[in-house]
Amino acid sequence: MDFSSSQRAVRSLLRRTPKLPEATLHVAKELNERQESSKSTTNASLPTVQAPELILKLFHAENEGRWEPLAVGLLLTAEYLDFLSRSNDLKDEDGGDVVYVDGPRKPLLKSTLLENETNGKSLNASPSPSHLPDEWIHAAATTICKFVLCDLCRQNLEHDEPRVRTLVARVIGSHARLACATGHPSFLQQRNEVWSYIGSSLRTQAAMFDEDRELPSPDFQAPALDDTTGWRSLETNILALASSIGGSASHYNLSIDTSTSVSDQSENISDGMEYLDILENCASKHINRHVRAAALQCLEQMIHHSNNIILQETFVNCLIRVLKICLADNWSQVRMAASVLHRVFILQMFDCEGGTEAVSRKVFPALLPAMCLNRFYLAQGVQLYSKETWKLIFTPSSSPSSSSEDNLNAAMEVCNNASRVCRFYVKMADADNHVVREAACQAIAELADRLGSNPNYKSYLEPYVPMLLQSLCMCFHDESWPVRDEACLACGTFVKAYPRACLNDLPMLFERWTDHLCDQIWSVREDAAVALGDALRAYVYDRSFLMSVIESNIPLAKDQPAMTREEYIARQNDAALHTDSQLYSCGSLAPKLKKRSHGGCSDCKVNRDRMPWEATDGCIYMLRELSSFYAYVRNNDMDDDKLKNAMAYVNDELIVTLMKKLLDACRVKHFPQSDDLRATLFKQLPTIARNIGKTTFKRKYLNLFLKLLMDNVRSNDVASASCKFAASQCCEQLANFVGVSIFRGRCEEIGAHWELSSSGHRSGGVV
Repeated sequence: MDFSSSQRAVRSLLRRTPKLPEATLHVAKELNERQESSKSTTNASLPTVQAPELILKLFHAENEGRWEPLAVGLLLTAEYLDFLSRSNDLKDEDGGDVVYVDGPRKPLLKSTLLENETNGKSLNASPSPSHLPDEWIHAAATTICKFVLCDLCRQNLEHDEPRVRTLVARVIGSHARLACATGHPSFLQQRNEVWSYIGSSLRTQAAMFDEDRELPSPDFQAPALDDTTGWRSLETNILALASSIGGSASHYNLSIDTSTSVSDQSENISDGMEYLDILENCASKHINRHVRAAALQCLEQMIHHSNNIILQETFVNCLIRVLKICLADNWSQVRMAASVLHRVFILQMFDCEGGTEAVSRKVFPALLPAMCLNRFYLAQGVQLYSKETWKLIFTPSSSPSSSSEDNLNAAMEVCNNASRVCRFYVKMADADNHVVREAACQAIAELADRLGSNPNYKSYLEPYVPMLLQSLCMCFHDESWPVRDEACLACGTFVKAYPRACLNDLPMLFERWTDHLCDQIWSVREDAAVALGDALRAYVYDRSFLMSVIESNIPLAKDQPAMTREEYIARQNDAALHTDSQLYSCGSLAPKLKKRSHGGCSDCKVNRDRMPWEATDGCIYMLRELSSFYAYVRNNDMDDDKLKNAMAYVNDELIVTLMKKLLDACRVKHFPQSDDLRATLFKQLPTIARNIGKTTFKRKYLNLFLKLLMDNVRSNDVASASCKFAASQCCEQLANFVGVSIFRGRCEEIGAHWELSSSGHRSGGVV
């Protein structure tokens, strides 16, 4: 079913398989014809508005329990009511927002919505008439609104199909908007009856909570259970409440000091502390993620449409409690809804007098840790939205009325709340969800990079370095390789920023880094080398241990068991190795959330043994970092003692010796992964050359690798495509570095022909 517009929804009815009953298809064809004929009229919406009886026919037709006609009828009803609202000049700022009932997404600006309507993206694409006849309004109130609002919506609050439930909420919101636009007594009475019914149903459903259950801690990790059954009515009631608030706009009022009270034909509606308590419980305590997300959306609508609610301390405290939990929710859906609510809340606070000071004093101590972490969260929607929120909060305002006191310093705010931020990061680094642990490692690395490298902020973080470093060391043992990867980099960043504070842990860190040089994942091997490179720059120490590890690991590729490419492919395609394994649903987070898990969706666990050639591959990255340190020593002013110590372990003779050993190991071809090993060498060789310097590289290194390069450039070689491409790219970069004519001449000396084509790619090969 396509619900992007009413026209496409009606056409979908005609294409459904199995076919719908003939009576339903007859009504759908008549609706489709009416919509097609409307394209040639001046006002494309009038034919549909003049035929509400067709919508009622769709509802009353014998549908044999099918949900599709009901959903299309609700969609047509919502657009019909929206048309009536627009016809009564409800286009100003009092018009209310449309609640996105299909999930927590960033809502479109109202100007964008109006632009979409103008461009014909809905059934009501044409401009509405300035005012509709009174008999149309009366007919709508006595026929379709009475039937749909009073009967259908109540009956389908807990429909099995989620699209029907969300459309029920949309119809309620459209009706509330129409009631406020017209002020018609019948509409107001219907709206208030629905409001009372929603409130009664909401209280009944909320009473099913365990009254003794306490609010979870800030590091709350909601149980990942597929527990949608039994809560559908509660979710729809909350969405309907949010839609009704959005439709009522300025006619809605949240009064913290009063209880819920709505008269039959009152133009305004209000609710009190009771609803706020229910929504807080649903958002922060309910086991079902859809209910939590819906409650967050409802709170967002309350902020938008209740005058001065953001000034009420009770409401602000409620939002802080809810956001503190939901911004750290395990479900990305809930975390995204909380992120949207959080932005609306903060920006509304800024608009109040003294709001900047209130945010810094009251909001940031509770919410800043989660704000920081969500900028690294794996789900792109949450991550990008949180980054944009961060910019909106901390970018200096360009408004002429804003003063420098209204601008917040992000680094200073983090420093002022360093204790809370660091403790939150440590808890998240030990969370059950591996993507949260990964984000925590990235966030901890940011602290060391942004604060530790700045002399103005460095002292604020220093007391918490041991705690953060210990947390990262625990992540070294994680079964999820992205967590280990980020932990490697983060430890290296900390060692570089706080060398004295990390000195006692250095032996353990070196052991973990050198172990990860042999990891099964290439990015973990590379990042372990990067971290070791950071340590080389941070300390003056005996590097013999590191050199002994490199020298022992380089030749291990020769010990790789022999295997032909055909055997390797056969092993990869062996059905027996992939049969009777545990199956996991992408909707089930149970295996994914365990720190010592054994599979699951995006679990990133590698369960094969390490291979000898991977240790050699890690040494290639380490030699790149050694050459980088060699360049660092040559290009920086160092006192004599430091220079002597550095040159004693990392010098030109050592690098030449290690490169010869590496070249000898990379010549092996008795296993298929040897192509990957050589591809890594060819990718890193240009960087190594730049670190060593042009003159030294041409004199001592170029001829060492030239024969191996040319052997892999040949088109008739058995090397893999990736290895050939890496070799050709390496030739091109080295030629540009040392000079094309020099590189060509060296190739001719070994009997090879190489030319740089006009497109920048190599041509030729070994003669």
